[in-house]
Amino acid sequence: MVAREVELCLPASTSNCGPGFDTLSIGLALYNFCRLRRQEGPYRVEGLGEQAADLVERGRRTADLFFARTGAEPFAFEIELWGEVPGERGLGSSATVYGGVLLGLNALCGNPLGPHDCVRELTRLDNAPDNVCALVRGGFCVSRTDPESGEYLDSFRFPVTEELSLVVAAPETRVSTPLARQVLPDMLPFEEVVKSLNGLAYLVGAFAKQDYERLRGTTRDAIHQPFRKTLNPFVDEAIHAGVTAGAYAGWLSGSGSSVVCASPRESALEVRAAMEEVYREHGIHCRMMALAVDNNGARVVESA
Repeated sequence: MVAREVELCLPASTSNCGPGFDTLSIGLALYNFCRLRRQEGPYRVEGLGEQAADLVERGRRTADLFFARTGAEPFAFEIELWGEVPGERGLGSSATVYGGVLLGLNALCGNPLGPHDCVRELTRLDNAPDNVCALVRGGFCVSRTDPESGEYLDSFRFPVTEELSLVVAAPETRVSTPLARQVLPDMLPFEEVVKSLNGLAYLVGAFAKQDYERLRGTTRDAIHQPFRKTLNPFVDEAIHAGVTAGAYAGWLSGSGSSVVCASPRESALEVRAAMEEVYREHGIHCRMMALAVDNNGARVVESA
């Protein structure tokens, strides 16, 4: 029996994790939901709600790619998206849109694409594998791309235990990824890159061994964070406040504006209050969250 409707649960994600630019990501227990319904008539994409125009534009791009890659017969469908992941805050909201459509179409067509293929195709849509890898696979992800083409090649995924809480400060300020990439330099000092790579390697080891205490000091970054401060004021202050209150480490999430501190679960409330106070002192309203890691990735919650 051919399914006519599918609903998916899509986790948010934090990416880069300091020096892991376009490479590292973590699934978050914060969700958007997407519903796709088959429609009668010729191939077209329809959107519902306040985001209808954006859903149609991204949905059509995604659908064109999906049908071209799988050879499935194109059909008309309707998209509806809702949930808790704020847009343009560095928490993978665009990945939930592209992922909701591609994974929904995949489910409606009998899953011709496996998880690896889904990440590869979503990387082409979202321009990097980090957020989409965490969306599909969950947990802490390390993605690899081809150095010449930028195509997604593979990834490692490590589950994260309940001992770790990711405290998120999401200011009202929106930061678009294209703008955040424009402020990055063409060249970097060799010595600073070496320091970032050293922390990056040790950070991956800490997550792989689930030894989160060793995250301390690993997220120092010279690759993207220093250049994005103009778009994301008080990042350093928020991270310092969180670490002083008990967090292991912190970073600018994706392009921003969200800041994430990795904390022992028992210290999460203190870390949250300390980070929030930084923004409050400067008159900036923040949405504050203490989140567990989503280790499961996107999943179908209803199909009919």
